[in-house]
Amino acid sequence: MNIQDLTKTKLKWDSMTKHEESIPINFRFGAAYTKNMKSIKSDITISWNLDTKYGIEMRYGAEWWFLKTLALRIGLNESRLTFGTGLKVSNFQADYAFVGHDDLGNTHRISTSVRF
Repeated sequence: MNIQDLTKTKLKWDSMTKHEESIPINFRFGAAYTKNMKSIKSDITISWNLDTKYGIEMRYGAEWWFLKTLALRIGLNESRLTFGTGLKVSNFQADYAFVGHDDLGNTHRISTSVRF
C-alpha cells in the first residue's frame, strides 16, 4: 500500500500565464503471489495493482522465471495488453517491456541492472 502526494504538491509554471496546478493525492494498493515450481525449476508470480491518481486504474500481471535465468511477462494495463521478457546472467539482468499507450503510441522499455 502506498500514498503519494499527500500534501497535493503545487506546480507553478514560469511562463507569461503563471499557470498553477496541483498533483492529486494518489492511493496505490497491490498484491502478488509467487509459487515455486521445483519440478520445472521455475517461479511463477501473479500480481494485481490499483491506482487512484486519475480515477481507478487496475493492472494485472504474470511473470514466469525459467531456471532463474529467463523471464516471460504478460499483463493488462487497464485494457491494454503488455508483455516483456528478462534475462539474468550472474549479477547482470536485462529487461524489455512493450506497452501500448494512448498518447505515446507503442512504447518499448529496455533496462539493465547489476546486483552487488
